Amino acid sequence: MRTTKVLAVITLLLAVILAAHSCDRKAGPDAEAQVVAAGAGERVDVYLTKLVPFGFSGAALIAKGDEVLLNKGYGLANVAEGIANTPQTIFSVGSITKQFTAAAIMKLEMMGKLSTGDPVSKYFDNVPPDKLGITLHHLLTHTSGVNDDVMGGDFEIAHRDETMRKILEAPLRFAPGEEFEYSNLGYSMLAAIVELASGMSYEEFLHEYLFKPSGMNFTGYRIPDYTGKIVAHWYNGDIDNGIPLDKDYPYWNYIGNGGILSTTADMLRWHRVLMGDEILSAEAKQKMYTPFLNDYAYGWDVLDTERGMLIQHDGGSMLGCAADFKRFVDSNIVIMLFSNVSGPEILHEQGVRDKVTDIVFGADVELPFAIDDIKGDFSKYRGNYLLDEQSAYLVAESGDRMLMTPVGGGALTALYISGDSLKTVVAGNEKRSLEVMTAAVKDDFEPMRILVNDDDRLERLKDLWYTRKEQYASMTGPLAAAEVMYSTMSGYRPGATETIVKIQGATSAFFYRMIWFDGKMIGLGPVPPPQAMVLTLRPIDDGKFFTYDISAARNIILTFTGDTLWVGDIESGRKAVLGH
Repeated sequence: MRTTKVLAVITLLLAVILAAHSCDRKAGPDAEAQVVAAGAGERVDVYLTKLVPFGFSGAALIAKGDEVLLNKGYGLANVAEGIANTPQTIFSVGSITKQFTAAAIMKLEMMGKLSTGDPVSKYFDNVPPDKLGITLHHLLTHTSGVNDDVMGGDFEIAHRDETMRKILEAPLRFAPGEEFEYSNLGYSMLAAIVELASGMSYEEFLHEYLFKPSGMNFTGYRIPDYTGKIVAHWYNGDIDNGIPLDKDYPYWNYIGNGGILSTTADMLRWHRVLMGDEILSAEAKQKMYTPFLNDYAYGWDVLDTERGMLIQHDGGSMLGCAADFKRFVDSNIVIMLFSNVSGPEILHEQGVRDKVTDIVFGADVELPFAIDDIKGDFSKYRGNYLLDEQSAYLVAESGDRMLMTPVGGGALTALYISGDSLKTVVAGNEKRSLEVMTAAVKDDFEPMRILVNDDDRLERLKDLWYTRKEQYASMTGPLAAAEVMYSTMSGYRPGATETIVKIQGATSAFFYRMIWFDGKMIGLGPVPPPQAMVLTLRPIDDGKFFTYDISAARNIILTFTGDTLWVGDIESGRKAVLGH
């Protein structure tokens, strides 16, 4: 951590806290009302409304200072019953729960019941020697080395003391304080410490000392009265995973690290409370917002961006929820985005939240084409269209739309990479990606070193590689080869592309993403396994359809002529032929 950066963060945050001291901390009695204000609010509303036909479903709130610019629901909270999402809908905040846990620790420190410098041995018996050096600070900053490999499913039965014992018995990933590795179980340990230090349950403490004094009546696991409230169903593609209230009370694989329920208005109330000092003192927030490793502070990413200081966290689950909470403290802008859909049809979370932020700060974003009410016999277009020996498009009709599944990396690359010059650039990027990852499989980092040209960054990338390799060793067996899967435009920055590489072991594989811009590799890291993608095609004219690439904010044309599918216009697109 550079001292100058820490001092800059501290100075800025103290100024913001003092300036906001006299501001209204509550969201106000009408905070749950739908709001679409002219300007940024209206522009974001148009964008999100146009995304609904392509699978987006959720709610958004944008506020600047005391003014709410947008507070609105989109899509359906319950598809079967046709119940719409609204500003009052209850959503899961996912891993944004972690900053509530961090705030609880800071509140307990203010109350004199603990210190962030305390070793975990103060709260747990029989701590093994290798874990005696772990402090609450290490848990808060994901630098404890706690091993998430012993973590079960979110709703798997796991009692507190048994879970803590499993965590403490597992081998550390690294010595405390030496590295950063995001750890859900580290925050479960913090939640247990909240209980042990306060003598209350985790949720009771949050309710009594954080939520109730903030006016957050609909935030928690089960304490709030959700009678008569609409709770969003979780959807993974077309699979309805029900609502969180239908499941058991969260167990200890989940408590403290995820799953808190809330509304857009309650999250705005929390933002405004944090801008004052009614709940947490200026000293506590200064500590909570000071980043340690990897720009992570206590439950928050704290970033110095071109738009000023950004304090943020996100969360989600493949059961069907995602959330993003961005607080631009220089401009006092807060962006809260919820979604109750995940899965193969709408891989949107990163793309949507980045584009919403761009729009709020005045950038132009290409919108999906207008959808006309075009009727026709779409069944004549269904079939398997072969792009090459290894790639195809599976097309089927579904009411007033078509659904298309790209199969094979070539089909995805052809879909998302257009134009001869860009294709040439991407082909070169794929070649270099393969060279770098093939060498890494053999523990040869010379090609990576040449690309990175930064010894410190190279060491971080090597540490990340070995961590992921060790983490998956029991699943993959010895690593054997690297294989380029596909390339797409990247939501990381305009004009960037990304290449997904499969790292194949003897029995299984894991995946890496390489992000390229202007001939340089600007990002490298592990990603979840790619899912089968099902794209919604909307008609433009007879034989002509479009889909929308959310990550790159780009419309993609697809044209059917006889037994041929053109990816793009007929004059310049890639040709896929109907298989027989």
